[in-house]
Amino acid sequence: MRIERKTAGSVTILACAGTLDDYGMRALGEKTGAVVGAGCHRLVVNFGEMNSFNSTLLANLITASHRMKAVAGELVVAAAPSPLQKTIETLGLNKMFKFFPDDRAALAYFGEEGGDFTGSGGWLEPPRPSDSAGA
Repeated sequence: MRIERKTAGSVTILACAGTLDDYGMRALGEKTGAVVGAGCHRLVVNFGEMNSFNSTLLANLITASHRMKAVAGELVVAAAPSPLQKTIETLGLNKMFKFFPDDRAALAYFGEEGGDFTGSGGWLEPPRPSDSAGA
């Protein structure tokens, strides 16, 4: 999984892409923790380019949402694939998250109309163990 961090005004966007794996989940947890630690109170997590998900993703979202609420902030989800959105609704977690079709709609919710994106400008690949580790 790859994660791109962008900002638009006072909103941080974490755009996730690729296939879910343990390293990507760890990276997502670290990135959400880092943005909250840096003072972010408005976070959009975009899953528009995700190929798969599992319960670990839901656990990460719940943890990130609790972190945001602890600092009087809010996490919203953009471009969630319908299976992910349906799973969240089935589990009753839709009361915890607001869903938007894309980043622009999420930014409008936060009052950041238009939103010129700035930030990393690139994908952040999670660290992977070396193939020669332990050899």
